[in-house]
Parts: sequence; C-alpha cells; structure tokens
Amino acid sequence: MQTKIRFDIINNRKIFFIFSGLIILTGIASMAIQQFVLGIDFTGGRILQYKAERTVTTSEVEGILTRLDIKHNPVQLLSGNRDILIRTADYSNEKQAKALDEKIRDLKIAFNVEFRKIDPNRFELKSIDGTMTRDRLDEALEKAGLPKDSVVIDSTKENPPSETTGITTYDVTLKINSSSKSEIKKIAAAVYSKFGGYQEYANQDKVDPVFGIELKKKAYYAMAVAVFGILIYVTLRFEFWFAVAAVLALVHDCLITLGFYSVLRLEVDGSFVAVILTVLGYSINDTIVIFDRIRENMRKDKKSALDVVLNMSLWETMARSINTVLTVELTIVAILVFGGHSIRDFMVGMCIGITWGCYSSIFIAAPLAYMFKMAESKRKALTAGAKPNDRARSAASSRAAATGGRDRRPEAAPKKERAAAAEKSRAADTTAASGRRPSVPATPDSTDGQGDKKKKPSGGKQRRR
Repeated sequence: MQTKIRFDIINNRKIFFIFSGLIILTGIASMAIQQFVLGIDFTGGRILQYKAERTVTTSEVEGILTRLDIKHNPVQLLSGNRDILIRTADYSNEKQAKALDEKIRDLKIAFNVEFRKIDPNRFELKSIDGTMTRDRLDEALEKAGLPKDSVVIDSTKENPPSETTGITTYDVTLKINSSSKSEIKKIAAAVYSKFGGYQEYANQDKVDPVFGIELKKKAYYAMAVAVFGILIYVTLRFEFWFAVAAVLALVHDCLITLGFYSVLRLEVDGSFVAVILTVLGYSINDTIVIFDRIRENMRKDKKSALDVVLNMSLWETMARSINTVLTVELTIVAILVFGGHSIRDFMVGMCIGITWGCYSSIFIAAPLAYMFKMAESKRKALTAGAKPNDRARSAASSRAAATGGRDRRPEAAPKKERAAAAEKSRAADTTAASGRRPSVPATPDSTDGQGDKKKKPSGGKQRRR
C-alpha cells in the first residue's frame, strides 16, 4: 500500500456530506417549485414524419417549429438527413386541439415550401378538392399581397372519385412568373394555403397520455430492479454494509441528476430513463473497483486502523477514477458540441450524472462504508463485553442470597484434616471421662532434627536454678 495520504477523506467526510446535501436540497426545492419539463413521451402528443427532397439540418427544422410556436421534443433526422421525425404536444381541450391542427397544417405547408424543389415553370398541386378557377386564385394572391399576374393556370386534370370517400379530386399545374426565390416561396405558400395539394406526412400517429403513464411505471420498475440487483450483488461479493453504502451513493446520484434536470430545464422524455440507468451502471462500477481495493488492503494490513486503510485505498484508485471519468466526459462533450440539438439534453444529462457518479464513489460511498463498519464494530464490542459481566453479577447475587450476605466457607475440607479433627474430638472425650489432662501429641517441631529425641521444656532449667 501507499504510505502517504494527501488528504484525509474519511475523517473529513462531513464536508462532503454537507456539500452533497446542499446540492440535493437545491434540486428538491426546484422540483417542488418549477417541477420538470415533461416531454411528449410522458404527456402524450403526435408523431410526425416527413420526407424531404434534399438534406436538411435540425436548425432549419427548429426555426420553422419555433416560428409556428409548436411545442415539441428534439427533432430527429433519419435516412441521410432527409427524413424528419418530430414529436409534438397534444391537448385534450377541444379548442387547443383545433389550434394545434392548424399549426400542423401550416407546418406541412412550410416543409413543402422549404424542403421540396419548386419548379416555377411547372408548379404542381396534387389531388386538390374542387376545381381551381381564376377568381379563387386571384383571391388567394390578393390575400397574400401578391400581384394577380404572378401565377398562370397551365393545366387541370380530373382524377377518378376515391373508393373510400367518393370525392373527385384534381391535379393542377401552374406557372409562376418570378425569378426571385423568396417570392416563389411566398407564392407557393399562398397557393398551398388556399387550395392544398401539398405532399402529406409520410407517417402521422398520436401518442395517448396513457402511454406516458405506462412509461413512468416501467421506468420505476426498471430502476427498482436495478437497485435491488446491485444490493444483492455487492452483498454477495463484499458484505451487507458495503452494499448499503453503494446503494445510498446511487440514490445520491439519482437525486442530484434529477435536481439538475429541473434547475436547467432539461426535457424529461424516454431518453431520461436511459440516462439514469447508465449513470447507475457507471457509478456502481466505479464504487466496486474502490471497494475491491479496500477489501484487498484490509486483508494485507490488519494492524492499521480502518480509516487509514480506507484512505490509502481511495488514493491508490484516485488516478484511475479521475482518468476514466475524464475520458468519458471528453467523448460526451465532443458529441454535445457536434451532435446537434436533437441529443443535447440527453448528453447534458449524461455529463452531469457520470461526473457525480465518480464523486459519490470516492467521497460518499467509501465514507458511508466506514461509518457502517465502525458502528457494527462498536455494537459487537458492546455485546461481547456485556455477557461476562452479566453472568458475574448474576452469580454474585445468587451467592449473597444463599448465605444471607455472608461469605461462604469452603464446601469441603481435605480428608486428612477431617480425620485428624475426629481423632482429637475422641481423645478429648476420653480424657474428660478419666479426669486426666490431655496429653499433647508430638509434632514435627518437637524433634531435634534426628527425629527420635524430644526437646526438654524450657522451664526445666528455670526450676533447677
């Protein structure tokens, strides 16, 4: 292991907890006040697909949508930037729904004018209802502020009645007397607006709001399954408290990402679910790498304190974590800059989530694991220390109750001592019966070292003197 700790992350964990708490509280306040910008996937709406005759850019399409004030999801371009896919809002209110229908019709006209080739010598209107007369054409030109002689009717063709509706339609060919591109577009828009005959959408569907409710449920289920699976995996690979710390760090990442979506007014749509699940996967991967190093160092060094081992492990994996996240972020920024508006919100969400995922693995998950491990060690120490003391107190109280508070004597004396006491008692009884003084038995101290001579009493010399 390394021997140098550049900064004590574990014992300064309160700094990071307070910092993260402030960010999370700010996000929660934003979610409560201004909530989220929900996309069509959650609110319901319409899906429009249009085929252009030339390559287009998202900025061109966004400009038209902004001009017509149509609420929509980011524009998607398909098939070599020739197919335009748009998700617009929808309304349950009849008046708002009718207004949206008019806007979508105007959008269709704008797409035909901007994204289809207009031949001024042969400008065609396909399948219009009713015949086109000169008076009706002049009325449309006058309404648009254009001169009446700017358009000439070249030919009219009658189509067979439709099998479904039974309505007869007409194909009309016009000639535009102008060389200005802007004026040609203006004339085409006026004629389309009056008579129709423009190219329809390649596909047009409605998304019911019920679909958004179902999508929310599935998103919740997906995140719940992911978190539960991570909890089981980390518990089996490491231990339960490490798993709890990892899951709390994931909750931290989700809350911060949600808060940024609300503060920055990023659109929450189907891609948002992908952002959250990707952030969860990236964050738990980084956390497991750090936990693996912690476990390895705990096995190698069993003498150092736990906070020292954790700090060493964090600094050993710090360079790996930072380099990995920087590599990912550089890729995300490149896509964000050159990828266009359609994936901007998605990439911003990824950038935020992955950055905070790396942060939580180092400054949240590891300190939480340390706190849980220390709490568990204290609990075990208290439990192990209480049992002997309880047994000792219980035994002492039992003895006191049996002896009335007095100290107990030895339960049994040695067998030789009992026999000597019994012999002494019998001798005393015999002496008392005969009236003689009891004789004092010889003791080892009464010999002079040879074992067969008795010492004279000290009082003998005194009587001779």
